[in-house]
Amino acid sequence: TETINNNPFGGCSPGWDCPWFPEDGHCKSEPHPTQQFEIYRTSKECCNVHFKGSSTCLQDSKDSHPPFPWPIHFPGLEIERQDVPNGEIGREIFWFPNLHNELNCFQGRNYESWMLDEGFPAFYLFTDPQKCCQLWFPTNFDCPDAETAVNPEEDHAAYYADPYPSNGYFFPDFSVNSCGFGRDYPSWMGSMGYEKWYLFTKGEHCCQKYFPTVTNCPYEDETQFQDGYGYYWESYQDNLPNGEAYPTIYNQT
Repeated sequence: TETINNNPFGGCSPGWDCPWFPEDGHCKSEPHPTQQFEIYRTSKECCNVHFKGSSTCLQDSKDSHPPFPWPIHFPGLEIERQDVPNGEIGREIFWFPNLHNELNCFQGRNYESWMLDEGFPAFYLFTDPQKCCQLWFPTNFDCPDAETAVNPEEDHAAYYADPYPSNGYFFPDFSVNSCGFGRDYPSWMGSMGYEKWYLFTKGEHCCQKYFPTVTNCPYEDETQFQDGYGYYWESYQDNLPNGEAYPTIYNQT
């Protein structure tokens, strides 16, 4: 289960290795299972316990998340999928202000949805980064920022090219009074809009906001994850020639 200070499911892919829990008449699989106290390895287990007798639970559960990106593991198959989340399809790329933690202008499609509403684009969405900087952060000489704005809700979408797409972020670790780094930040920091206040792409921004007097901040950073974040697997598989059948991969949906 989730702990107070760390999320052991950080970086999981919905419907594949994220936990399942009951909600809205079926089961859901999410990387941030906040306030979920009954979680299951598979949707079948979840449905059997909470919606026993339902003829639609399994299918509804499967439909509640994007399909796992199989071509990542099986290149060459005639399977195509889009590379952007549903909420970003058709969106143009703009420079936009991050108004909460990074306090800078970023480029991308993952700006706040309300910035597209009538009357807002002229003030929040820009094709010229300098106009964004001049309007919102005129005293920030490091504007614009070439990195990506914090938005883990989109980072976790299974439509991205990486089957485990979530990025590592700096976050305040109140248990040690310093900023940590990784994907195992508490679930609540990555949901319900809290990411805007608690997740950072730069360690110094996290430290300045939450631990300005601490010298050992951040206490961990990207250099400790140069070889990747790592995942457990059930066993080693022998190298097989291309013509041989590969082991069966079970989708836990």
